[in-house]
Amino acid sequence: MRIWKYILVFLVSLGAGNMYATHIVGGELNYKHLGGFNYELRLTVYRDCYTGVPPFDNPASIGIFNMNHVLVQQLLVPFINSSVLPGTINDPCTQVPTDFCYEVTTYIDTVYLQPIPGGYQLAYQRCCRNQNIINLVNPLEAGATYYAHIPDTALIISDSNPVFTNWPPPFICANKPLIFDHSATDIDGDSLVYGLYDPFHGADYSDPMPQPPYNPPYTTVVWQSLYSQSNMLGGVPLAINSQTGLLTATPSILGYFVIGIKVSEYLNGILIGETYRDFQFIVKACPSYVVASAVVPQIVCGEPKVIFTNQSSGASSYLWNFGDTTTVSDFSTVITPDYLYPSIGTYTATLIAYATPSLPQCNDTASTVVNITNAFKTEFSFQTFPCNVGKVNFTSSSFNPTSLPVSYSWDLGDGTSSNLQAFEHVYETGGNFAVTLTANAIGGSGCADSISSQIVYIDPKSSTFIPNTFTPNGDGSNDVFRVRGPLYKFFYLAVYNRWGEKVFDTEDATSGWNGVYSDKSSDPGVYGYYLKASCDGAEYFEKKGNVTLIR
Repeated sequence: MRIWKYILVFLVSLGAGNMYATHIVGGELNYKHLGGFNYELRLTVYRDCYTGVPPFDNPASIGIFNMNHVLVQQLLVPFINSSVLPGTINDPCTQVPTDFCYEVTTYIDTVYLQPIPGGYQLAYQRCCRNQNIINLVNPLEAGATYYAHIPDTALIISDSNPVFTNWPPPFICANKPLIFDHSATDIDGDSLVYGLYDPFHGADYSDPMPQPPYNPPYTTVVWQSLYSQSNMLGGVPLAINSQTGLLTATPSILGYFVIGIKVSEYLNGILIGETYRDFQFIVKACPSYVVASAVVPQIVCGEPKVIFTNQSSGASSYLWNFGDTTTVSDFSTVITPDYLYPSIGTYTATLIAYATPSLPQCNDTASTVVNITNAFKTEFSFQTFPCNVGKVNFTSSSFNPTSLPVSYSWDLGDGTSSNLQAFEHVYETGGNFAVTLTANAIGGSGCADSISSQIVYIDPKSSTFIPNTFTPNGDGSNDVFRVRGPLYKFFYLAVYNRWGEKVFDTEDATSGWNGVYSDKSSDPGVYGYYLKASCDGAEYFEKKGNVTLIR
């Protein structure tokens, strides 16, 4: 029979995707002794109607087993109706998420159970849990088993297991305390003790709706690393008061989580029964209806006028206190105000965002620090080089009263630019160049300064010139290979033939090579030269190249 169910599931999944993927979210089994050998069985099942696919079982199969784990009876209970859980939260100032849907049904039937040794085990199984669950290993392969045990009448003649009073909210808010009354009642008046348990594993894809359920004993779910029975949600661990049933936690991780709560009943100190509740929490970010948010620049330079940006939401009105202790008039109800402070310094401004008059407890407050400093100033200097005509070193220096990083924007007057604080630039031609610098303290307001221009003059006549040809033919024109340039304090020029022999050198900038080597006219061809010179005696420059001798 189960082979045919597997084939059916496989075929349906091909046509409809994850047919059994994400619908079972919780449940529990209760029994009530009606007298004699009659019991009322009550199976409560919750499903996800937002992401889930299958409907509730019709009928639902409750398996009744003896303590040797042998099936003695299957109870098929028809589906009657269901209802959707309202999206409620115990906080009038928090917006209720809308991207969820839980619905619940309760299967009720009666059964005749004669006393047997050890009593009876009850079970209902279903696949599958939500695929988005993050605290279980392979949640799509982890079904659920809702379980109860009717004790042996030799232990207690009449027993009904405890019934939880309330179903927990479908979702809880991240980083907000959960405080929930998870207490139960017991019509027999037995002593109740609360605790956590590892939920039971159940059906899977191969048989998602076993009828009858598989035989006990049942395995438990496998927790993902970092999660366990002692920490099912993350954040401040989930805990339950063993005497009162008060459930507390402060989850910090968004997502879907399976948890297990149990209540044990004792008679004269002897454990006689337990009720297990297996259910899924959705941890969500729950925004408040009213959020106050005031934004100002990190630092304001110069004029102490500050423009405030109001990024609040949900408020009906506002009240600003600008933190100016020199006056009692530093208030405003304008949505986006500005304020002129008396001097430099640090001020704490406060914004109250008011909710509607009917919800004064939902007002929200935000504070922001205003830092006002002296004006930001910048300047720059430059250095030219007599020998390296066109080479200029630029350096910016700024008076930065803030701790903010500074950005630089240079216009070098020849169509080029730079964003460095200090750098070297070479102008390709002579002339006057208007250089402009703008510096800005990043993140501040008014923390920028601009130097409109300084003129950099490059003398085109003072460049070092080295010819690439000369014609030593005695005609009085271009007969000597000579370097032309400014007044050098140090000068050395050497010329080499193609075999690397030095054919000429001099330390006199006014002399040059006439093409003669060892009293003979050198052959036409290409010769190499090396020049080392200094105009100020401090900075030296070197040049190497070729010159062609033509006769």
